Amino acid sequence: GLAGSQADMDTLAASLTTHPSLRDVRIGGFHLTEENVTIDAVVSALAQTPSLEVVSLQLSGSHRSIPCGAGALRDLLTSRSISDLYLSRLGLAESHLHEIAHALAVRDTVLRSLDLFGNNIENEHIIRMAQGLARNTSLETLVLPCPPTDLSVEACTAISQALQTNTTLVTFNLPRSNLSDQGIVQLAQGLTVNKTLKKIEVGVSKTVGNEGINALTNMLEHNYQLERVVVSSADQSIKQKAEYYMRLNEVGRGKILQNGNASREQWVEILIACADDLDCLLYFVKTNPTICQFANATHQAPFICTHELRISRRHTMTNVSDFHRNVVPKAPTSGGQSRRASAFS
Repeated sequence: GLAGSQADMDTLAASLTTHPSLRDVRIGGFHLTEENVTIDAVVSALAQTPSLEVVSLQLSGSHRSIPCGAGALRDLLTSRSISDLYLSRLGLAESHLHEIAHALAVRDTVLRSLDLFGNNIENEHIIRMAQGLARNTSLETLVLPCPPTDLSVEACTAISQALQTNTTLVTFNLPRSNLSDQGIVQLAQGLTVNKTLKKIEVGVSKTVGNEGINALTNMLEHNYQLERVVVSSADQSIKQKAEYYMRLNEVGRGKILQNGNASREQWVEILIACADDLDCLLYFVKTNPTICQFANATHQAPFICTHELRISRRHTMTNVSDFHRNVVPKAPTSGGQSRRASAFS
């Protein structure tokens, strides 16, 4: 932690601004020996340290809020060297949150990652930050904790609008979120349009109904870019659907379906890539049935498959007639381990 008197803080600040090679500063608490001591000088000095890239500040000790004014925090947010800023559990005040929202709206800054985990942020602050994010052209990672009362529909709408215009954000976490049906509907609209986000973490209410689940499923069906979706929910089926679509994206669903002009060779390659995952295999075969020709073996018509698709494992589908009736076959075992059985036919 950072300890000392005001004179100590000022001395430290003076040494920081001229440090030639300092790249990473992590302060785990503040233990100041006098009343009314602030770390404004230290924070402003960090913003001016020429080679500094990572700053992590976390509150501990007797302080309920970071002993730093909004102006010094503004300097940190707009630094020309700091790319990663972690402001965890700092008890950020209204003035601090105002500066953060303003900084997010600044185009072409150096800041790439901003983590606000553990701070009490209300819906009005979320809305202002989302409005800034809509104009931001540099941030790649944002951790934005949700209010104790959960995200309002208005806040979800603001986030959705930001996601529809932002083209740089790659990772977006909403810890403590507990989204309602309408909140999911709004967020899903933004995620359906967004083409650059790769990872998102959200929480879903225990009382979420078909409206929210259907909106989430529809988004997952149409978003080929997402690589990781973490859904905190008591409903295991929601988590399973998210994992299922992430597996489809991982094997290259976007390359096949995005433009609608994939070659037969590309289709064969993707079927081979997911040959050990029955869920994914069925998805692609049912999306483009012409890639394979099936006939009922009882009528002495063979199962016709391209040579490239003749995989080493046997019995990928145990009964062709089941496939035509949309009955999911029981997954066979290999080496004593059960293979995935489809839950999404």
